[in-house]
Amino acid sequence: SGEQFCEPDPQILSPLARQGDQDDTESSLISFPYSSSGDPTDAGGYTAPAAEATYGQTGMVYGLAYWGEGDIAFASAYVKRHTELGPGDGLIGADDDPTGSVYLVPEPGDGAVEPDVDVFEFFNLNEVVGSNVTGTNPHASPVSDLDFDAYAAAGKLGIGAMEFNGDGDRLYLTNLNDRRLYSVPFSDDNAGNPITPPVGSHTSIDLLSTSSYAAGQAPVCTTNGVNDTSLADNLRPFGLTFHDGRMYVGMVCSGEAGDGDNTEDIRALVYSFDEASSGLLELALDFPLNYNRGCGLTGAACDPANNEANWNSWNDSYALLIDGNAANGEVESSGGNNSDGDEIWYPQPMFTSLDFGANNEMILGLRDRFGDQVGHNQLIPIAGNITDLRRGDAFGDILRATSNGDGTWTASTAEATNTTE
Repeated sequence: SGEQFCEPDPQILSPLARQGDQDDTESSLISFPYSSSGDPTDAGGYTAPAAEATYGQTGMVYGLAYWGEGDIAFASAYVKRHTELGPGDGLIGADDDPTGSVYLVPEPGDGAVEPDVDVFEFFNLNEVVGSNVTGTNPHASPVSDLDFDAYAAAGKLGIGAMEFNGDGDRLYLTNLNDRRLYSVPFSDDNAGNPITPPVGSHTSIDLLSTSSYAAGQAPVCTTNGVNDTSLADNLRPFGLTFHDGRMYVGMVCSGEAGDGDNTEDIRALVYSFDEASSGLLELALDFPLNYNRGCGLTGAACDPANNEANWNSWNDSYALLIDGNAANGEVESSGGNNSDGDEIWYPQPMFTSLDFGANNEMILGLRDRFGDQVGHNQLIPIAGNITDLRRGDAFGDILRATSNGDGTWTASTAEATNTTE
């Protein structure tokens, strides 16, 4: 189908995270051919990434969507500790917080940074809705070395994934703050330029309301192993993809409302709905995330019994991960389960991407939230800390789910299990 077509060697567009207050000329988006492999020392097969946009133009972005009619990419603001958000529209107001910015990047993949007049905030979701729905920028200006408030904000403020429908006339966005799935209309003028979505032109689906789901199919998250009647306690949406007329949404039960010790509280879910009829969300995939991932660092001393790379419930307070402060104090603990000297890790799942393969299998992308909460040789987020540095690690996963032929899929976690490293 047209939505699944791509060139033999397409250009890959990727965001680039940079720590601290950035020079406006540092790249925020890069591109490279799909066929590029290896590193600069290889004799062949490697193509150096090319800058497509700068931090002065977009700041930190993550969600990407391509509008083929105008050969334009759209990139949405992303809240990540130690990284700065973009300039927005340059105005200060209640409804233009940069957490809601969506930037226009023309001719992505051409290997060139377009002038500032051509790379700009195309719309701000807060302005379209008429209120600050994506949350308040947690970063100071300039971004501080501690950036304390951004630790808890990761995965909870701003925009997650973006995706066009099959006709390219609506853009869908997951709002990580109010956990609604928004869509805005897309059309072009007589010259083929996209028209900014007008104020009030959006629609939204409340992913925290059981009435948004088909009968008997609403998510059921648990807190400390007990069914939780409030989806607001643990449900965290993010990923989007459009496939065969349906929009698919990836989300996790984060376990954040519990004590952090019950790994059965964390699950991954995929729901879909018929975009043409705006139907109710139907369950497509549901599986636990308490599978054994082994150890995170190869070559380091590691006892697989520690399950150091296993997923944990979401954590909003680094202080609670320090030995003696809580039962799940695992990062800086005397046992060292989640640390190796100054190197720290505490994997927390975010369901950030999903797509479909040639055999209708789902390809699932799980991002480690801890990677958005820590930095490399950066201050640990303890209030008042001005000296204590750590190197943070992130351990994501790419999983596969096979089709059952009835609109549901079954995930295989055996491929991701690693008991020896």
